[in-house]
Amino acid sequence: MILLANRSARGSVGARRATMDEPTKRTTTTTQLACIGLLAMGVLGAAWRAGKEVAIGDVAWELPVTLAPPSGFDLPTAIEALPVSGDQVPSVHAVSAIATPDGGLRAYWFGGSREGASDVGIWTAALPPNGTSWSGQQVAIDRPTTEDELNRHIRKLGNPVAFARGNVVDLFYVSVSAGGWSGSAINAARSEDGGIHFGTPERLVTSPVANISTLVKAPPIAYQDGSIGLPVYHEMVAKFPQLIRIQPDTGEVVGRQTFAGGPETIQPWIVVLDATRAVALLRRIEPDEPSVHISRTDDGGKTWSAPSPIGLPNPNASVAALHLGGNSILMAYNHSEEKRNDLSLARSDDGGLSWNRLGAVETNKRHPDESDKVDFPKLEYSYPWLVPDQRGGIHLLYTWNRKQIRHLRIPAQP
Repeated sequence: MILLANRSARGSVGARRATMDEPTKRTTTTTQLACIGLLAMGVLGAAWRAGKEVAIGDVAWELPVTLAPPSGFDLPTAIEALPVSGDQVPSVHAVSAIATPDGGLRAYWFGGSREGASDVGIWTAALPPNGTSWSGQQVAIDRPTTEDELNRHIRKLGNPVAFARGNVVDLFYVSVSAGGWSGSAINAARSEDGGIHFGTPERLVTSPVANISTLVKAPPIAYQDGSIGLPVYHEMVAKFPQLIRIQPDTGEVVGRQTFAGGPETIQPWIVVLDATRAVALLRRIEPDEPSVHISRTDDGGKTWSAPSPIGLPNPNASVAALHLGGNSILMAYNHSEEKRNDLSLARSDDGGLSWNRLGAVETNKRHPDESDKVDFPKLEYSYPWLVPDQRGGIHLLYTWNRKQIRHLRIPAQP
């Protein structure tokens, strides 16, 4: 089982419930003290970041399958998109997806009445091989169960990321006990039936400072010894990307590496090119350089370059990427400096040194199902996820106006 965290100091569920059920007066002073405490922990976390790296080690990552890069793509149009999430809840966001052994897909996202609400859960649905519709939409993990099984107060859930080896699926997701997303911790639960049902979640120990302010957004990379490299990022006080290495059998974090010169970038998406080379595509949070950023390694991940802009605009929004074979990379991103209303694809054929925008799959042109400006005051197509299936097909999933998760197939030309 993945991810063991020490629960000995948390107290019993019954004791916690009794405390929570008692009438309390939440004064302004208490709130202020809590905020001061969180700020102090953030400062300590920033100091820890500067001086307490744990070497990733010499373990090699699993190499990507060698493919002949496609000559091009037939870009789909938005009207071809399949709804993934259904209409069970009004607000959804942050999809991830895995290929299933039979050639289909399984997706995960968070959904509820609104982002950050207590009723938000981690949802899942499946697409059969060559399927034309997603089905089986259901809650895979909910907040009350996470709260009970972790034996701690949980305020909200978010950002699910799945990693599969056959029918064994490890689902990483974010929980917050107090404050906003900057107070997050990462949890994980394991499924042994292909990602439908999950066992007891455990809390990943990623930081010695209160174990908070760590989030996940992109897929892990696999190492040849069976360990996992999980791209993560921090948001309290200092915002920066990291890569942590986890031993799946024990849940121990055995390596931790901060990207060089990256305090203004988050949500690293790592693309392994070969035995020594990889790139990380990053979301930049500062407004002075509204562009997708990239960091590189040429020594198997021991060191990474300082992030630099790639020449394509981005409005402080998440990106996704996929290795196409050789030096070719496909990327999904928002092609704008200010808004998330243009979801585009771009391609690099030289390992990320230069990029060519292929075109948009969603734009600010309103379609009939989003023509009502009361229900859709602004258009948003965000948080893309690229995933190949077991048959070589390429798929793009994304948030559609915070109301649906949608899916497009990206047909490749030979």
